[in-house]
Amino acid sequence: MKKLLLIILVSCGVTSVAIADGINEEVTKKSTKSAEVNDCRAFDNDQKTLKDNPGFYYYKMAICRLDYIDKKEVFEKVVELFQKSADNKYSPSYYVLGLLFENKYEYGSLYYGIKGKPIDLVNAIKNYEIAAHYGSSNAQNILGEIYLDKANLPDEYRNFGSMDIKKNEMLINLPNINKAVFWLEKAAKNGSPAAQGTLADLYRQGIGVPQDYVLAYVWENLSVASQSRFNESMQEEKIGRKLFLGQKNLRDKLYEDLLPDQKVEARRLLQEYSKNYFVAPNQLDLVCNNLQKAIALKNAMKALNNLAKSYEKLNKN
Repeated sequence: MKKLLLIILVSCGVTSVAIADGINEEVTKKSTKSAEVNDCRAFDNDQKTLKDNPGFYYYKMAICRLDYIDKKEVFEKVVELFQKSADNKYSPSYYVLGLLFENKYEYGSLYYGIKGKPIDLVNAIKNYEIAAHYGSSNAQNILGEIYLDKANLPDEYRNFGSMDIKKNEMLINLPNINKAVFWLEKAAKNGSPAAQGTLADLYRQGIGVPQDYVLAYVWENLSVASQSRFNESMQEEKIGRKLFLGQKNLRDKLYEDLLPDQKVEARRLLQEYSKNYFVAPNQLDLVCNNLQKAIALKNAMKALNNLAKSYEKLNKN
């Protein structure tokens, strides 16, 4: 059970073993309507924010209710509030809508007590695309990963990504390598360390792009530098440090394997790419990063609670 939770945490962008180890299996969850009303009343009654910044008002109302999603009606209410926020020009809400629909598509039964549907992935992509057009490299990277559909991984890691939906029920044909490369390149050039690393892998393997070990090294080096400079929290966590060390070793190996003239070209390109694509996250991505981590933690708590309940039922039977 803990192994499954850890997989969920890492897939959602949370890399701390301490988080997984520290959660008690007797997790309690506030789920009553009265608790929701009491906890969210202060946000709901904030008429000043409603008047001055309605997008942020509905966003706060929706964020407050994330803990209470345990059935279809509550999920739909939270989505409605985020949509009102987005309609009032609060761009992070598009990103959260993308996360909610993607999470429901992948683990709806485990996270929210409702089965995911094929349309959820369509809705996730639609909202990620809007967030991407607002300038979120996080959303651009996620779109790239969705369309890539693990095509860069060995066969044993290409498991289907939904626990509620059969592959033949999908409404979108995946992988779509052309769209994957389009979004990953956009995200990488906007400074996403994750996209830079994935793009490096595509150049290394020649997936969707011509095989090019020089560009594989350059993008991998940029990814390492970006992680080191702009994602310090990753290095504070046990799994994060391990992943980061593995990435640095891969970068070094890529460079060692280059021919002398390729190394010259790699150093030249690295200098050029660093000037253009080594950039700090924008304000939208800073908000999106925090949102993703917070929602991943909430989902992990729900998953552990639901798994514990299932385990108890099995023991009773």
